[in-house]
Amino acid sequence: MIKGNTKNMEYLINLLKSEVKPALGCTEPVAVALACAKARELLQEEIVGCNVLVSPNVYKNGMCVVYQERIS
Repeated sequence: MIKGNTKNMEYLINLLKSEVKPALGCTEPVAVALACAKARELLQEEIVGCNVLVSPNVYKNGMCVVYQERIS
């Protein structure tokens, strides 16, 4: 058992439980998309093409992603 202030440990555990949520779906393709979006923002111009080197698993996951437009 970890020795220390029990109140601080309880606070930390409750904080982690409230803030940390499991990832749903494939997060790697989203990371690639966010990187491209940031590049677009920094360049302040339209990007015509982008070559990204990823592992076979990230590529496989990216091929399975389907964009669904939400209608609010």
